[in-house]
Amino acid sequence: MPIDPRIQLALDMPLTERPSIRLVSGKRKRKSGYAAQPGTGPAGEKCKTCRHIRRVQGGAKTFPKCALIRWTKGPGTDIKVNAPACSRWAPQEPARP
Repeated sequence: MPIDPRIQLALDMPLTERPSIRLVSGKRKRKSGYAAQPGTGPAGEKCKTCRHIRRVQGGAKTFPKCALIRWTKGPGTDIKVNAPACSRWAPQEPARP
């Protein structure tokens, strides 16, 4: 019984000629946890000095998030506390006595 030529072609093709989608794109997913592009805010300020930073408890770890965006339950919306401030940066309110 002869083999369908399309099946034979697939069987003859080496696996290395079919790179995964992840390798083809060559890009990392952009972090979407920031309200605006980091570095567009006041010079010298960081996310950790912003009013909008929140620290979310997740098991034994704490994850920094920005309160101005919608959070996911994964690392895609985490922010770096030492990232330069974005254009939505606001000074922290003074602590109440």
